[in-house]
Amino acid sequence: MNVVAYEMLYRSSSSLSAFDGTDGDVATAKVINALFYSTEGTDLLNQKLAFINFPQSLLLSEAALAVPARHVVLEILESVEPSPCVIAACKSLQAKKYRFALDDISNCGQQSEFADLASYIKVDFRNAEREECANIAKVYRGRKTLVAEKVETREEFQWAVERGFSLFQGFFFSKPLTSSVLDIPGFKLNFLEILKRINQPEFDFDELASVVKREASLSYKLLRAANSALYGMRQPAKSVDRAMKRLGENEVRKLLSIIVMIDLAADSPTEVMVSALVRARFGELLATKIGLHSRASELFTIGLFSRLDAIIGRPLEQILSGVDLRQDLCEAVVHPGRHDDPVSKIWSTLLAYEAGDWDRAMPLMQQINLQPDCVHSLYTTAVRWADTIFRR
Repeated sequence: MNVVAYEMLYRSSSSLSAFDGTDGDVATAKVINALFYSTEGTDLLNQKLAFINFPQSLLLSEAALAVPARHVVLEILESVEPSPCVIAACKSLQAKKYRFALDDISNCGQQSEFADLASYIKVDFRNAEREECANIAKVYRGRKTLVAEKVETREEFQWAVERGFSLFQGFFFSKPLTSSVLDIPGFKLNFLEILKRINQPEFDFDELASVVKREASLSYKLLRAANSALYGMRQPAKSVDRAMKRLGENEVRKLLSIIVMIDLAADSPTEVMVSALVRARFGELLATKIGLHSRASELFTIGLFSRLDAIIGRPLEQILSGVDLRQDLCEAVVHPGRHDDPVSKIWSTLLAYEAGDWDRAMPLMQQINLQPDCVHSLYTTAVRWADTIFRR
């Protein structure tokens, strides 16, 4: 439940419709250039490993030497033949401390020579039957790191854990594990009540300050954040009241919501909260970019709250009604794509882009008059901002 790596894939910014048939060598070269030779690339990895697809010709040319071994895992695709020259090239790279992942393994025969070299064995849970997944796990468990790909539910995750898989790739972690009989813990109810107060339409500095001051950790975190370089105050604020008034209503709402959400998600996978922060900032930036400055804070709020179902373990609509989120905003989050107002359009664009669903994302970007390169830049900015907020 902790992020250890990202798989980096090539998508053409002109088509953005899955892999567009670009030569595999060119695609991998562009991924390497974007990650390790651009100003924003390494920030995206956040010191995690990058899994990168390597076609046969690049394995033979030892192009991997262009990137530091400690940062990458070279994925050997199922289309690569285990010829003597390819095996020799892989062994040469392995001697230089490069690691390999065997991608989409479907049997234990033809690719066994690659499997001997690989540190990671990847099994696609959408393409392989459960029995096949279990058989592969039996062969390699204890000798290799088993990676379950495209794990979409908590049930699949648990099944894979029991069979010896130790790394998991997919969206299962962001899906709520719901129960109608379990009570929401008291501390989470308290946090939800604070969120409700923070986001009330009628903002009362004094009332909110009194709520914050009753929570020692909240007061401490608010003051520390307010006095950080992020806000650039000339003189440090020494009280909650002074910090809140210097920040102003919008920033207070945002900052307190972030602090409370991070505490609320303390027992959830870290990436759930990182994802919520990225959504919040990305939505805010999209709204600002197309001139909807007055709605930017609303996009920030629904982005931040959109992972509450995974954090609380209850349906999102039920949770959002408890924090008194405006009905139109609640509708945009709970039923994306159903409405045609500007906030809903931005939210649908955000979700499509985040999921890499380019067939939906492209027309949505056109509807809000933004070019793909611009949206990519905003997304990258949001990722870096979220990382700064979460780890400062």
